[in-house]
Amino acid sequence: MLMLIAATVILAVFRILTYAPDGKIISPLAAPLASIVTLATIAVLLLRAPRGIRLWSPIIGIVVGCIVALPFGLYDSSLVVESPWIGFPEITWPGLELTPSLKFWAVADVAAV
Repeated sequence: MLMLIAATVILAVFRILTYAPDGKIISPLAAPLASIVTLATIAVLLLRAPRGIRLWSPIIGIVVGCIVALPFGLYDSSLVVESPWIGFPEITWPGLELTPSLKFWAVADVAAV
């Protein structure tokens, strides 16, 4: 399961690594270097690490790639810092609806049979 999550996220991470924030001049080798370090970390961990760490290798590789991208200015950590990590729902009365909806009538004939 961890491998599928990392495989899904890695495309977005590579897209983020090639994005240069406004007004920043970055080295043309920055994104390829961060990508190569990420892939090399994943490959080495998959081939040489103990069995328990192999499952975590894509996530560890992404973290290492982000650390390599930090000095080049490719990784924008302000989005992580500014995001609301804990939120509380708005407290409202959920109400009581006794009128059957369209979904009810769609299933009612099947339930009757």
